[in-house]
Amino acid sequence: MAAGRAAELVGDCASDPPLGATARWLAIARSDEVVYGLGAIALERRARRLKLAVRHEDAHAALAQAIARLSAKVELVRLPDAWPPMLGAPAVEVRELVAASDRARGRATRTWVTVAGAVERPRVLEVAPDLTATELVAQAGGAAIDDWVAVAGGAPSGRLVERDAIVRESLLLILPAAHEVVRRLRTPLADWLLRAASACEGCRVCTDACPPSLAGRETGAALEPHALLCTLASGHDDGIELARSLACTGCGLCDAMCPSALSPRALVVDVRDRLRAGGASAKATATGGVVASGLDTALLTRRLGLERYDRPLAR
Repeated sequence: MAAGRAAELVGDCASDPPLGATARWLAIARSDEVVYGLGAIALERRARRLKLAVRHEDAHAALAQAIARLSAKVELVRLPDAWPPMLGAPAVEVRELVAASDRARGRATRTWVTVAGAVERPRVLEVAPDLTATELVAQAGGAAIDDWVAVAGGAPSGRLVERDAIVRESLLLILPAAHEVVRRLRTPLADWLLRAASACEGCRVCTDACPPSLAGRETGAALEPHALLCTLASGHDDGIELARSLACTGCGLCDAMCPSALSPRALVVDVRDRLRAGGASAKATATGGVVASGLDTALLTRRLGLERYDRPLAR
């Protein structure tokens, strides 16, 4: 963590991916617990400056009322409705805030998952932490199609999981097996490398969209996905610092923006994970606190081909 920022703690009520609603729902329905949990974690970490980052007006209003009720010294930061938000470090997911409130009050652990996509009743579920994808789909009224595939974490940064897999992420996205998101997630890494060798033009669109790249420009250590792709695709040592991949958050915005329909994310994440497995770690850099970033969520939803599944949640 950068010097001078150890006393700040950010609660993340803003990181719902397209079709996700868990963070927003908790900020509204469990606002007191969110604020209380932030305070509990702040005591553990000895943080003095507390912030809650939020994207939606209804969530902002609910949290403001909770802060007033609890006489809490918490700053609310309103971000644009974009994916991904840049939250600064450290940021604590809203589900962990509620869990901290549960622990402090001696309550059983709970978790929440949005089940969306090709299901009969998309909804946010309060569930036991060991339910499988099939069980979660059943609680959302069942799948609307037979050939459904589960994407834990949603798009553009999720992962394919088996139907009997336990889901830990805040969003379970159900899609047809033939959907483009599923097809891309099933594409082998070697295929992405071959496609990058033939189709990557080094246009910088992925780098210009990359939130860690934007945050790192001030320090001169920006993540540059386009340069890393060129190096990997050509097999030549272009002087690119592979360690810069450690800044990758895996948000997937580079994939959504690539004009050649490549997957910079797949290749950069692979390099990042290999370096981490070897013991490398990213240097902490200041981001100036909570920073607005990302692509408009509605536009990203359309780019990902998910607009037909953008329906109101069932109660």
